[in-house]
Amino acid sequence: MKIDISSVVKSIKDRIDLDLSVNKDELSEITPFKDLRIELVTPMVFVGALTNIDGAIKLSGEANVKYTTLCARCGVDVSSVMKFTIDEKLMNEADLKEDEREDFFYYSGNDLDIGKILSEYFYLNLPMREICSEACKGRCSKCGVNLNKEACACMSINANSQFEALKDFFK
Repeated sequence: MKIDISSVVKSIKDRIDLDLSVNKDELSEITPFKDLRIELVTPMVFVGALTNIDGAIKLSGEANVKYTTLCARCGVDVSSVMKFTIDEKLMNEADLKEDEREDFFYYSGNDLDIGKILSEYFYLNLPMREICSEACKGRCSKCGVNLNKEACACMSINANSQFEALKDFFK
């Protein structure tokens, strides 16, 4: 999603207040994790401002979004709400060297792709793992049954285990 920032670029101490609702189609297609399945349930809402502070453009504000992903233990859908704060100095693309483009967020001319910034912040703020509950038992490593819903037959078939003699040790 591109926004026109010409008034802020031209005038020192100028400010543009932002109240945006960004659909998933307007966010940059950044998928840092190959097998990660994430669906945005609501549009991402960003409330903040762009400010010219002595010639430097600063983006600050707060974003929130509701999304679903899979439980890391049992694989069922998990809904979560994420809120994150953005406080970024934006560089003019013309002032950057070719090898610096990956290190900074930048604007080109009078346009800023805010979708790219919101996408990167979203993925950087994702938790390492989502679980459906603290009591989630996961799946059986042998048969794959969801242990939250039913017991599996694999747990009782350990007759030839080398640790069978230790079974009653703590009783």
